[in-house]
Amino acid sequence: MQSNGCTSCFAGLTAERVRDFRPTERGIRKVIADATTTFHERNGTLADVARPLADFRDGAPVIRFAHQPNLLSYLGILGQFALVQNLAQLAANIALRPVVPAYFVVDYDEAGNQRFHKSLLPDPRSRNGAVTLSYPLSRTDRKKTAFSLAAPAESITSDWMATFDRWTERYKSASRAHALTPLTEEGTEAARIALTELRTTYRRHQTFSDGNAAHLSRFINSTWGMPVLFIPLSVPAARLEGYLRDLADRLTEREGNATTYAWYICPHCYTRTAFSPTLAPTSLRCEFCSGPEEVGAHTKVGSGGLTGNIRPRIAPKVLMDTLADYELYGVVAGTGYAGGLAHMRRTRAVGQRMGISTAELSVRFSYQQDEQLRFAKGDCSRTNSLVRSGRGSMLYYLSILGLENLRRQLSSSIFRNSCGKHESQED
Repeated sequence: MQSNGCTSCFAGLTAERVRDFRPTERGIRKVIADATTTFHERNGTLADVARPLADFRDGAPVIRFAHQPNLLSYLGILGQFALVQNLAQLAANIALRPVVPAYFVVDYDEAGNQRFHKSLLPDPRSRNGAVTLSYPLSRTDRKKTAFSLAAPAESITSDWMATFDRWTERYKSASRAHALTPLTEEGTEAARIALTELRTTYRRHQTFSDGNAAHLSRFINSTWGMPVLFIPLSVPAARLEGYLRDLADRLTEREGNATTYAWYICPHCYTRTAFSPTLAPTSLRCEFCSGPEEVGAHTKVGSGGLTGNIRPRIAPKVLMDTLADYELYGVVAGTGYAGGLAHMRRTRAVGQRMGISTAELSVRFSYQQDEQLRFAKGDCSRTNSLVRSGRGSMLYYLSILGLENLRRQLSSSIFRNSCGKHESQED
């Protein structure tokens, strides 16, 4: 595995920002901390994150990565947990004050994103190079926000289990024919346990995104013992609507209204319509169900900003989302992917003009051919691409490497890089 970006240097940079950090408003922190507590308490992982949660309530700064709660996350997501935990530890040791590692669960993304509802098991004998575990979505479902989808029925998760068992037999045969690294018995059992636990998790949660996030929390926090906070963004977004609208108002004033900075979430069908929220009343009509809605006026941040909403009416787009992380959520640094460099540069530039300081490290986790995995011989380009990119299901990497070996490789890969050309972006 490899990571791009000088993590050691970035930790030093982050430590400087940690020393200068001033906590966000206590009321904002309480909203976020309460949502985080509720998530971990429901999931049985509260004790695993007790220390960082207490530090956050006390005003400690955050290093975060943000992503939608995918079905059986791929390697890059798992690697980000190891990255933010290690960066937080390094920065805390240098700055001599607590730093909180956190995963921002972007559960107001559109459900149609392929990686959100599909998980790929590499298979050179399949037409597309992989066997797919999928949560079936209707055309309407694809346009809905992730938090609105119901948890899958037992029949769907039973099919996933049967598909996984068939895949293991196919892969054993394919590994001999195509010179693939074989599955390990211990790893395959760990993957089967993970899939079984996911099925159990859905029974305790009403939505698909909550179940995915809860399953990942138990895997990261309990099984691997990584004390990374899970913060489901839709919950605080509903309570912090006034603050978000104030940020959007300032964005429009500073950057103009040539683009939109947020989504309006229809309370009738849970689809999204692009708009730029302001503090003034706005009349909207849903693009999909045509339901009319008036997003009423809101007070300035100095006069309040908290609402009693349970579900958000406003969800920030990527640019505004990142700026909100730094202004509202106590973030001092974040990690992302090499493919997001253009966005990171734009966010940095806009943040500088608005007086919001950002620092982002771009990292890609992938497998190298000279390491533990052997790739398929013959015309298996799709399978090879999937494996090398780290986009295969966590079940695949567990089956190949085993539970502890995978964790060790992800953690050790973070610091196998030089200071020559790092891809961090900071102001």
